Amino acid sequence: MNPLFSIIKTLLFSLFMAASYAVPLPLLHAPSLDISINGLEVTASWTSVEGATGYQLFYAPCSNIDAINNIEMGTQTHYSVTLSTGAAFYVALQAYNHQGNSDYSNLEQFGCVQAFPETVETIPPMCRATPQGIINLPTDEMYHNEPVEWWYWTGHLQTAEGRRFGFEQVVFLVRMLGRTMQMAHHAITDIENGTFHYIVTTQFAEPAPQVAGFNWNIKGLTAKGRSGTDYLHGEVDHYVMDLKLQAAKPAVFQHGNGYTQYSFGGDTYYYSYERMAAEGTLKVGEQTFTVTGNGWFDHQWGNLTPIINLGWDWFAIQLDDNREIMLFNANTPDKDNQELFVGGSYTDAQCQVREIHPDQVDITPLGEWTSPHTDCTYPQGWQIQVGELNLTLTPIMADQELTGGGRNYWEGAATVSGDATGQAYIELANYCQ
Repeated sequence: MNPLFSIIKTLLFSLFMAASYAVPLPLLHAPSLDISINGLEVTASWTSVEGATGYQLFYAPCSNIDAINNIEMGTQTHYSVTLSTGAAFYVALQAYNHQGNSDYSNLEQFGCVQAFPETVETIPPMCRATPQGIINLPTDEMYHNEPVEWWYWTGHLQTAEGRRFGFEQVVFLVRMLGRTMQMAHHAITDIENGTFHYIVTTQFAEPAPQVAGFNWNIKGLTAKGRSGTDYLHGEVDHYVMDLKLQAAKPAVFQHGNGYTQYSFGGDTYYYSYERMAAEGTLKVGEQTFTVTGNGWFDHQWGNLTPIINLGWDWFAIQLDDNREIMLFNANTPDKDNQELFVGGSYTDAQCQVREIHPDQVDITPLGEWTSPHTDCTYPQGWQIQVGELNLTLTPIMADQELTGGGRNYWEGAATVSGDATGQAYIELANYCQ
């Protein structure tokens, strides 16, 4: 017999016998994954899987679950990463050995994992009672399956040197004719220079899934937030704003419990953070200012088409003695808005909220202004009586009109004088018919 053939035969027999008596590696099961979030640090941990020789961690952005990436973990059983504010991902895990891979842990098991910085409580202890109503926070901070929804901020900023600005930033989510439109408005009122700057951006896309809060990016205008702490970025002309806003008082459920049906059709869910501490930077040209101030946040959703078609006057008043007033008028076709006072709220310095009813308020316009851009005429200046409180609201400047978003409207910063002093933002909608 050929010696070489004999050696090969012996080797093959030895391999056959080894394979026959080898203990096969066990079939791997999907590993159990746990996710913990501490501010911006997200940690994934898991227990060892019998027979596994390694693990792979998979992740996909919440905006595109099909864009899956993986990280080779070797034999380690935990992984920590620091994410950017508002970053949102799906996370899954797979074990493997030389015989194959386990199934994935469920990629959507934890929903959309989001990271936000830890914040210091800014609401005073006497004000920390949970508001009562049909809105559920923080769950209802997310978007809803309603025809129209918006997340809306206005505020008053100043630099250390005393230079003052107003700002508006709003995100709209509109579902119509089988399409979903996301739209953002951003505006800066430069009080020292007497100028008003705004931008409107739009995109058609379904919003990314969220597990809590919101995370919007509409062509570079961003709004991220959860549990009364929000982060805004906006750019218009030569102004760049980056703000953190944190609730200084609890949420106010407008209309008593956070919901109302309009007498003229439609309905709304509505809550506000009526006083938010603002801090951040505002870049003007080549100069960057540190700014502080107060913000106001509204979130509404529902069948808002009837009120949008009708138009309104909305007042967000922040008094220097830590009181807030919201007033909302729906316009009649002849602008006789006294007949359609929809509602309002009064919040005292101790965070006690009471509804304002039509017989408790009187709003009288003191003048008007006609836009040179659109020829629309808006009221300008108001005398407001709420109970025994008499206030005068004076716009910082007349020209604070926004156009280009389908409907023209006036959104402006104002000062408050009279029985109390303070600041206000006023919105005037549907004055162009």
